Amino acid sequence: MSELKIRTRATGALAVLQPGGLPVVTTPTGGAVDIVTGASAPGFNPLDLLHASLAACMVLSARIAATRLGV
Repeated sequence: MSELKIRTRATGALAVLQPGGLPVVTTPTGGAVDIVTGASAPGFNPLDLLHASLAACMVLSARIAATRLGV
């Protein structure tokens, strides 16, 4: 039986809201994103982040499936 190679990655998020500012979300891996709250402001709002997370999961799953199918 072949050996499985398992790599771990720190996960999670920390949101910080400075007085008078907008939230900033950071990850243990060094990622950061400024959150916007205005309807016309450029950037990610909380709902955009949910959609982005789902879209990323879907496209990664499609890539894995395509690789397994030899596409």
